[in-house]
Amino acid sequence: MLSPPRLALFLSLALCIGLPSTAPAKPMPARRVAACAAAKVLVEGVLSPSGSRPGAVRTAPGEDILSRFRGPDGALLLDDDPNDSRWFQVKADGLPEPVRPPARATVRTFGAARQASVTDCADVRRSITARGMRIVASEGSPRMRRDGLYDVTTHTLTVPVVSPDGSEALAYADSVSGPLAGGGYLVLLRRKPDGAWKIAGRMGLWIS
Repeated sequence: MLSPPRLALFLSLALCIGLPSTAPAKPMPARRVAACAAAKVLVEGVLSPSGSRPGAVRTAPGEDILSRFRGPDGALLLDDDPNDSRWFQVKADGLPEPVRPPARATVRTFGAARQASVTDCADVRRSITARGMRIVASEGSPRMRRDGLYDVTTHTLTVPVVSPDGSEALAYADSVSGPLAGGGYLVLLRRKPDGAWKIAGRMGLWIS
């Protein structure tokens, strides 16, 4: 047993060099938990297991391509759309079906949020690698194949931004397989009665 002087010395050294903390880790904020849960559903609904073409997911959204579509306050997304023609979901027969657009509060929250990659969520990183895909810091310089496509298809997926009431979320997604083989879109997620997320619709933004 350490004497009081030696115990005091030991404690002083421990504070100086730092010992592993025994304090419990702080729980994630509820909104962050909800966002990462939605991100996992997004990945499962958008990414397919890597097949003959290797796939990769970027760790950063990169260029703020959203700014040209949303403006400073989500202007494009808030424009009146009487026919609800911009937002759609694909039916079993492969045809698009219009869906109810997100609430204005959802769009405004999304427009004001800092976009982050889904790879910021631990469960999502595991889901990505389980699909045989890599996680990369940037697109880099992909090699071109003889068929005019890159040797790797690169995806960008942002963490869904949850609406103020927690019922909806919006995320940005894109996929680039070559100079003229890419596209980006917004994904609308909504909560089911049991609280789980589902992909409710999409809105195309660009295509190459």
